[in-house]
Amino acid sequence: MNPAELLIEITTDARFWVRSVLLAERKAAKGKAPAYMYSFMYSFNWQTPVLDGKLMASHALDVPFVFDTLAATGITGHSPAALPIAAVESATWAAFARSGMPTTR
Repeated sequence: MNPAELLIEITTDARFWVRSVLLAERKAAKGKAPAYMYSFMYSFNWQTPVLDGKLMASHALDVPFVFDTLAATGITGHSPAALPIAAVESATWAAFARSGMPTTR
């Protein structure tokens, strides 16, 4: 990781991750319902090969994986490695929509 990428990661964590954790902790503290967090940067870090990998794991890259619509977009560079990831990602989100539990187990 070069210094610019490190700065971006630190800034992102400071501005978004810390606040997201605080929000989830406050939701969980109410004890009325489970609180789950989805973090693109930590749970979905597949890096697209598009533009020689310069986009890395860009914002919203997970969307075609969540909806299993890889064929409709070129953001994955039609990488065969993306297919099994999309299968798991979409199944997990579908399970969460059906049951309220973000797991397929």
